[in-house]
Amino acid sequence: MSHQEAIEAINDFFEWQIDALAVKKTSYKMKDIQIISFIYCAKNHWVTISNLAKHFHISTAAASQFMNEYEEKGWINRIRFEKDHRIVYVQLTDKVLNQIDEWKKQFQTEIEDVFDSFNDDEISAFLRILHSLNVQIESNFNH
Repeated sequence: MSHQEAIEAINDFFEWQIDALAVKKTSYKMKDIQIISFIYCAKNHWVTISNLAKHFHISTAAASQFMNEYEEKGWINRIRFEKDHRIVYVQLTDKVLNQIDEWKKQFQTEIEDVFDSFNDDEISAFLRILHSLNVQIESNFNH
């Protein structure tokens, strides 16, 4: 397998996982998954609308429009900054946080099922490669 084939295989794997666990099994669209993931990864699971817009290279008006839709669906809450009411944070609701916990459990179960089909040598080889991959990725992103 060439390097390019390995990269394509990794991309296919992650795209399939996201697609299978989030998009097909829920009412979320891919853009929703990306936005929710960004908010989830932020400290305390909340971000400003301007940070959201900046991250996704969209206008604050467009980000605010997405958040209006998400608020109507019960996915986010808006929180005004006490010292400056112009600053609005969006935070994921318990409904969404619970859904993410379910996705994690489903993913864990599916991964365990997959690894049950491999022997110890194959798992060890996979872990060595994964570790090397992580080291290379961290090295590239830290430059």
